[in-house]
Amino acid sequence: MAIPLALGLGSLAAAQGVPVIDGSNLARAVSRVEELARDALRQGQKRDARQEQADIYQEQREAYARFLEETTGVTDLSGFEAGGPGWASAAETYPAEEDHPDAERLFGEPSDVERMIITVARRYEGHPGVAAAGLTPLTWRILFQSLIKQESRFNNAAVSPVGARGFCQLMPGTAADLGVNPHDPWENLDGGARYILTQLSRFGRIDHALAAYNAGPGRVFEYGGVPPFEETQTYVRRINGYYNNYLSTITGVDMTGSLAGVDGASAAWGNWADASIGYGTYMGTQIDQAMTRIAALLREDPPENAKEALDRSTYMLAERARLMALTLRLRAAHVKVDAAQGLTEAADHLEQSTFWRYSDEG
Repeated sequence: MAIPLALGLGSLAAAQGVPVIDGSNLARAVSRVEELARDALRQGQKRDARQEQADIYQEQREAYARFLEETTGVTDLSGFEAGGPGWASAAETYPAEEDHPDAERLFGEPSDVERMIITVARRYEGHPGVAAAGLTPLTWRILFQSLIKQESRFNNAAVSPVGARGFCQLMPGTAADLGVNPHDPWENLDGGARYILTQLSRFGRIDHALAAYNAGPGRVFEYGGVPPFEETQTYVRRINGYYNNYLSTITGVDMTGSLAGVDGASAAWGNWADASIGYGTYMGTQIDQAMTRIAALLREDPPENAKEALDRSTYMLAERARLMALTLRLRAAHVKVDAAQGLTEAADHLEQSTFWRYSDEG
């Protein structure tokens, strides 16, 4: 009877509402609570991150505001431009326009040797020697150009073994008598023009005047004409040949373009090479002056605030760019001379080369 009694008691307990634990439901409930906790943590972390970003952004805005406050406004750097004891002003060191004569010859319009010859010939076309030899302004220009071709091949840097120099190959004593500096291309041309015109006035004949230019007027008087020296006779004959050739090509006193081939290349090379010497000296002085300026600026009292430091740094960058411009201009002069030399050598080689020879002889 024991078993039936137990069954009867179990049924009675269920009937009286004793709770029964469902393990599966309990596990699901715990999992949901844990997920809510993790989500709450994630949301808190996101809020913290957003706040941190907001704080950083605010700090950046405040830092930028301070930067603007410290670096805007006007800094007086006029003293830097004006120069000071022992260092030149910016205007003196970096002139906006170069008025150096050698710079004009290298980079300006007057660098053309032919134009230089025309200018000097024009200056003396009214000289009595022109009329005495029966020349016109055009034929006088042609004669003067022919003489220069024979003397120097239009190369102002030419120096003879006996010391004659420049376009017109003036001897030091002759240059001194004429009151010109034979190293200066314009003065060399001027002296040469006046010297040949003096001989034209004296003899009234082109061949005698040319002989006097080469051998001296005393020799012409001594022999009553062109001396019987091979050098002088060849000199006169060659200039007459150049003169006749130019008569067929130069049709106006101011006409340009008659210096071609080796003549043009030699003229450019000689003119630029000679000019580059003076220009190099001038630019070397300018560069030294610029370096002295930069050293002096760096020795100035230190900046008092960030704005002044920034402005000084910017100014020094500009100063460095100015110095670079000077060095690049000097380099450009050297490159121009090197290129002209190469062109001269190429033209000379081309003139001496025969690529095709034709003969109708059997």
